[in-house]
Amino acid sequence: MSRKILPFALLAALACGKPGVAPGLDQNTCDGGPCQAPGVIQGSLVYSGTARGDAVLLLFDTASLPPPDGNGTAAAAVARIPSATLFARHETDGSIGPFSAPFVFTQVPSGRSYQIRAFLDVTAEFDPFFDFTQQPRAGAPAGGHGELVDGQPRLVAVAVAPGQVLSGVNVALTQTISYDPPSFVLAAGSQTFDVGMELPT
Repeated sequence: MSRKILPFALLAALACGKPGVAPGLDQNTCDGGPCQAPGVIQGSLVYSGTARGDAVLLLFDTASLPPPDGNGTAAAAVARIPSATLFARHETDGSIGPFSAPFVFTQVPSGRSYQIRAFLDVTAEFDPFFDFTQQPRAGAPAGGHGELVDGQPRLVAVAVAPGQVLSGVNVALTQTISYDPPSFVLAAGSQTFDVGMELPT
């Protein structure tokens, strides 16, 4: 089994619910005692292609991963790399790169392990406080921090010790999301719900 950082696709749902705006800052106690010193995760995001948008990175506690990998409903933290930073002078010229920019997660609660998943917000609709818009749209490049195992890529967790600064944690966007997140519309008939309709039993 080889263990090296390689591009990895993000094919699962990224998040639901509301992530902490300042993870760790409002956690004064842990299991009845003082919290251990938080850590820092930093590295670079890499992308090659013509899509443009802010890069959104989501940090997930491995004990609370989103479906289908778990039952988690929120990212532990969210980081954003502005399009102007990632693409510099190439926001409109169609260049394929490669492009790279640094990211950092600070105040990361320690004594836990995390996955990093990421995507380009190609529609400029990402809103961390609204479920549906926390997920990438069709056509969005996506990926994460991972490795190649027996020829197959998979996400790799990073463990954060008290006060630890983890550097060189690389994230790559290597695949394109094929479909929009699940949603529904009232396609035909009345555009209102009948409050007297029978409920399923």
